[in-house]
Amino acid sequence: MESLLARIAAVAGRRRWWFVAAWVLALVALGSFAGRAQDELSSGGFEVPGSESQRVIDFFEAQADDGSQPFTFVVDGRDPASAEARLRVVTTAVQRLEPRLHVTPEIARSADGTTVAAFGAAAVSQNEGLQLAERLKAEVQRTTGEERTFVLGASATYETMQRTITSDLARAETLTLPVVAVVLVGLFGALVAASLPLLLTLVSVVVTTGLVYFVAAETEVSVFATTMVSMIGIGVAVDYSMFVLARFREELAAGTPPDVAVVDALRTSGTAVVFSGLTVIVSLLSIWAVPVRAVQSMAGGAVLVVAVAVLAAATLLPALLHIAGRRVDRGRIGRRGRAVRQEPSAFWGRWVGRIMRRPLPWFLGGTALLVTLTVPALFMETKNTSLEQ
Repeated sequence: MESLLARIAAVAGRRRWWFVAAWVLALVALGSFAGRAQDELSSGGFEVPGSESQRVIDFFEAQADDGSQPFTFVVDGRDPASAEARLRVVTTAVQRLEPRLHVTPEIARSADGTTVAAFGAAAVSQNEGLQLAERLKAEVQRTTGEERTFVLGASATYETMQRTITSDLARAETLTLPVVAVVLVGLFGALVAASLPLLLTLVSVVVTTGLVYFVAAETEVSVFATTMVSMIGIGVAVDYSMFVLARFREELAAGTPPDVAVVDALRTSGTAVVFSGLTVIVSLLSIWAVPVRAVQSMAGGAVLVVAVAVLAAATLLPALLHIAGRRVDRGRIGRRGRAVRQEPSAFWGRWVGRIMRRPLPWFLGGTALLVTLTVPALFMETKNTSLEQ
């Protein structure tokens, strides 16, 4: 691996602009699809094949004038007459909007009659139920005013949860990049050096999101896949590029010529990045043993972005470092702009030496500790309590 990465770094030095052009082309080509990926993603994917709940769903779907996705329409009116009149308008509108939604003629009333409700079920899939809930809320739900209308039920609840989570995560991601930028500037003390991890993050996330679009066009992919792409992508792209960049700056500080420093950085830190990425990918692939499409989608999105981040760190980053050279320390802030050659830590040297002298006992002790920490997972109870709240 070291020799392979060293050769890639050397080729990146001779063909640096070809490497950059290839990534720019990928960014432009896939970036145009990245913005459309959300339209191809599934809102469902939580079915568990062969489970008791799935057998119940299949039973309801087989019944005439019935379905597995329940809906409740509640009207809170000024008086009993206006409430029932509004409810009739609502039930007529929703059945016109979705003929597969069957609403029962019975009406439930509160003690004073100002709050009324009708019940129904839709013979649609979970994904279609979430989409239907979104359309119904836009069509009939009115949560303000003297006469209010609410769309309730499992699909409506999940749709609200999903919309809230997606919105909150998008806001968190928007706030993350400025914070990461400040941390990088403080860490490297130079604007050029701090900008390289951010650039690799942008490329990794956009390119991967574009790839998700094509995967989702062929098979069901959950909307949470893109969330994993951005969350994991920001972390690993910054992390991996920092390893290589820090080693490159240390080599420059030691007087190594820039072209040689790139090769040394990729040969050493780049090897750690590749093996770290492969370890993460293998770990995430084990999640595919869970037969839930939403979970598999999240794992798939994370695997894709880690693979793209490793590839970018091994090809795009060395090309950029060849281009930047000693200018990587430009835009210095205070006295922290230039990297210094750090001496090996005496503590970690003694620690590693102690372990390597007797590796077997340390291996057995570490394994026993990890196994002990995983034992509670055997007694973990999982369930969805969102509808019980």
